[in-house]
Amino acid sequence: MIKKRTRGVFTELSEQNIANGIMKSFLEFLPHIYGYTDSFKGEPNISDDIQELHMEYLHILSDKQFRDTINRLGDIEHKILQYHCYTDLELTYGLFTQERNGEKSEYIIVRAPFPMRKQTRQELRVYLGKLSDYQGKTLEDLQKDKKFIKVAVEKMKEAMREQMDTL
Repeated sequence: MIKKRTRGVFTELSEQNIANGIMKSFLEFLPHIYGYTDSFKGEPNISDDIQELHMEYLHILSDKQFRDTINRLGDIEHKILQYHCYTDLELTYGLFTQERNGEKSEYIIVRAPFPMRKQTRQELRVYLGKLSDYQGKTLEDLQKDKKFIKVAVEKMKEAMREQMDTL
């Protein structure tokens, strides 16, 4: 089974802040290279090249047009991935137990992969009510019930439409 893709290449870059994440770790790494200038003996151009490349790297990152292009590509990828998850729905059913006033209730949840910005989990969850509301049926029984599946699909797609970004 192929795991549904929920993150794009440019999406990751556009959501990265230079002060955080992979860009931060790379930018923090660059100055440490300067400490190895003794190991460049006999190769005097390497230290100068590294400094020039570092400055060019920072210049490109600070370019507004470059950042705008990366952000736009990230937005486009994100929207495409949302449409893909919406049209090629991949549902997973589960139970969630909640205790309230000493009484336990089992709730049916349906999950589907779905890209959402600034969320750790790239999935949507929809609650389909208490298991006890389904006249003694088990979750396995409900997963075979065409009417139940249709309701689950409709509710998930509705939740996805509510979350879909606009470009």
